[in-house]
Amino acid sequence: MPTPLAALLGAVLLAAAPPPAERVASPPPTALPDGAAALVDGVPIPRAAVDEELDMLVSRGVVAPSADLDRVRATILKRLIERELLHHAAVAAGVVVTPEILAAGLDEYKARFVSEADFEEYMRGHEASRAELGRRIHERAELELLLASRGGLDPTEDEIRAFFDGHRSFYVEKAGLRASHILVKLAPDAPPSAERAALARVRAAQEALAAGTPFAEVAEKLSDGPSAPRGGDLGWFSSGRMVAEFENAADTLAIGAVSEPVRTRFGWHLILVTGRRPARDRTYEEARDEIRRALRGKRFFIARRELLAELTRKAVIVRALPDVAAPADDLESSEPL
Repeated sequence: MPTPLAALLGAVLLAAAPPPAERVASPPPTALPDGAAALVDGVPIPRAAVDEELDMLVSRGVVAPSADLDRVRATILKRLIERELLHHAAVAAGVVVTPEILAAGLDEYKARFVSEADFEEYMRGHEASRAELGRRIHERAELELLLASRGGLDPTEDEIRAFFDGHRSFYVEKAGLRASHILVKLAPDAPPSAERAALARVRAAQEALAAGTPFAEVAEKLSDGPSAPRGGDLGWFSSGRMVAEFENAADTLAIGAVSEPVRTRFGWHLILVTGRRPARDRTYEEARDEIRRALRGKRFFIARRELLAELTRKAVIVRALPDVAAPADDLESSEPL
């Protein structure tokens, strides 16, 4: 059942992505109307849409204000033209993005976060991008359905197995450990007063642990690290993933033991080792879904490129800005939020 947020996104999408305007009977107009940056088979793309995207990219730091903005505008326009072409092709193919598909896409995005609460907290800091997230989920789902309707996206079991057999070294799980930490941030060149204040906070954490407070609870309350909402859990990691001082200290600890304060360039840490695992080869069953997604993802982008080339050849496109050789994916690939 769709979540309330999914329903809200669905409502936003219905408002933000209405059915396309009817295509003009042959031949479509080629004179750009006032305020249009391009015509795609007679359907105008407003200059305002280009400017809005540019403003958004600059505000997020994706594009520097000192960049070649004319080239950036041309790249944005290329992306908007491609978006229009793909949307018309999806409508022509009878593609329908249902609320259930939207909800699944939202759940997939939310899986990047530790919890629903973390996702909501993140979104509160990016309210201006909530509609943008919804648009991207809709656009991706529509394209997935369109390309799937053309066939050839999903690899066969034999293809998945052949990739696994030919790339066994990809699926060796290195020896590693799992740890949690409490971090008191401190710059490497912090003055003595800041050093003393940081160590006082570390001692307060040690006292809480000595009094029997669970490590996760102390980390959630006192740690400065991004892992604090997870009780300080850093997950599994192998050799070379952490700074040397942290890794050397963790290597000496027994499971369940907490370190003395450890200084790194990030500050002071208290480290709890919660697990160790030896190196091992992953099985085909363990790697299968990962391989299937990778092979399908590669085919998805190839199919998208081929379909766009076909649609572009057939369409009548008039631009106010020159076309660019660089792929529009350069900007599309940046995170929406």
